[in-house]
Amino acid sequence: MEIYHIPHNITVFGNPVHSFPIGIGEAFGNLMNKLPRGDTRPYYGISWCINNDITYIAAAEQKSENEPAEYNCSAYTIEKGDYFSVPLYNWMNKTSCIKDVFAEILKDERVDNTKPAIEIYKNNKEMLCMVAIKTSIEGLADFRNTIDGFYKASHLFSEEELNMTPFTESWTAAQVIRHIIKSNVSLSHVGSSSSFR
Repeated sequence: MEIYHIPHNITVFGNPVHSFPIGIGEAFGNLMNKLPRGDTRPYYGISWCINNDITYIAAAEQKSENEPAEYNCSAYTIEKGDYFSVPLYNWMNKTSCIKDVFAEILKDERVDNTKPAIEIYKNNKEMLCMVAIKTSIEGLADFRNTIDGFYKASHLFSEEELNMTPFTESWTAAQVIRHIIKSNVSLSHVGSSSSFR
């Protein structure tokens, strides 16, 4: 299982599948037929469960503001953030296994059960099964902003100032910065394809 980072909200458009799960293929086929021939935009599956009733949206990435109305679809938003992700290769021959992949992801107590499950269809061979990770009150975005601010502030000082010893046997500012970086490097480098073990 890996951590996949979505850096910004993704706006998509599509329609609910009325006969889940057997109607998923038909729903994506209908959506693709509405788009211009040769269109290569990404496709997404969005699903959530309320009282054992699953809602599934077959969706495509929105390229312009008027597309949902133009194609007689509804607009949806895939929220930015960090997701537990499991790739599935040759997925077209393994559609019956997708639910099992999500079942395994959902066993992890760190998943956010209030957010929908996301499928990213990268191409005809590879897809990603993803579930959002719970975040703290501060959130990872705030953490990254703090780290960025810290780095910018450290560059306001000259090398001489950073290596100045304020009093005997004390750390220099450069040593403090190095210590903070080492303490937080594993979190600050969580990225779009960081391995999670």
